[in-house]
Amino acid sequence: MHRITGPTGVLDNPLIQRLVALDLERSDFVIFGSGPLLACGLRKSIRDLDVVARGAAWQRVSTIGLSAVGVLTGDPTIQFWGGRIQCSQQWISPGWDSDKLIDEADMIDGLRFARLADVLAYKQVLLRRKDIDDIRAITSYARTTYQLDLMRGQMAHPATICGDVLIGPHAQATAHKWMAAASWRQDCAAGGLQ
Repeated sequence: MHRITGPTGVLDNPLIQRLVALDLERSDFVIFGSGPLLACGLRKSIRDLDVVARGAAWQRVSTIGLSAVGVLTGDPTIQFWGGRIQCSQQWISPGWDSDKLIDEADMIDGLRFARLADVLAYKQVLLRRKDIDDIRAITSYARTTYQLDLMRGQMAHPATICGDVLIGPHAQATAHKWMAAASWRQDCAAGGLQ
């Protein structure tokens, strides 16, 4: 797990505040989707919050939330605040290891956020209209961060350069699995998710 220190202001976001108010076991969930972009200052606002939960956190949300079905996967989800906070036990496809996502997340202001390399990997696969600006922001941030780390003689966590972008080995492997299943992107497009 990589810790980002110093106040980021992410705790001022109303969706993050609502999530914190649920009083979930913090070692049992990770904020995914666009949440990490907010936490890293790459987005000023987000419309919803996607959470992958396990163990005690999943038990709690299952008890107090509204049951629903995931749009992309059809998997059970639990919703709060009119569906603006969505919790699930896995991310988008079984190719993502929920435990690994949670355990290797970046710790920002006491909350676990998916690593930007993982966010980038899924956005590059889905390539919905809303993902394009996020991909640009993450790749620009990654280049800058990589260059700063090289100048300091350190790397925040193991990574490789994949094309023009910095991408972690777990995210890279998962992205390759998804890309091998070319029908996944076609299914998303057919479902109106572009």
